[in-house]
Amino acid sequence: MKTKMLITLFALISVAGTSEATGRLAAQQNTSIIPTYSLWCVENPYAYFTKVIWNLKWACKNGADCSPLANGGRCQDLDSYRSRASYVFNDYYQKNPIPKNCDFSGAAVLTIHDPSTPTCKFPSNSTGPYPLTSSVKRTATPNLGSFLWGLVFTFLAYSAAQIA
Repeated sequence: MKTKMLITLFALISVAGTSEATGRLAAQQNTSIIPTYSLWCVENPYAYFTKVIWNLKWACKNGADCSPLANGGRCQDLDSYRSRASYVFNDYYQKNPIPKNCDFSGAAVLTIHDPSTPTCKFPSNSTGPYPLTSSVKRTATPNLGSFLWGLVFTFLAYSAAQIA
């Protein structure tokens, strides 16, 4: 009788450790329930001025189209370095929309809020889930930690039952 109870307890603990991973897998497979939103890469308001300016210059030299910000460009009226940096960071990010391309050493962040102005449209070719998640996806694998704790607990319970 005690052995059957211990086996049942072991099975329940093992299944409990894998249920969260199974739920994540089901949610990943049914993508219709996860809403997606347009994403823009904008200047981080908490970043240091020098970091923003350095990364703005870097992005212009490494693939971002900065010509709309020049005199006569469609976005020449962006009046602050923050809005100009946001335009450049977003242009760089939209060409290869993966989260690491919107970091700029902490000078930029992803947002679902369109930073466009009436005279300057910020393009958005990318979409993502909201709230924004980490770029590191967790895989749906059994929770080994819970399984091992269940095994230890079962062993201790079995040992205690043998002593009693």
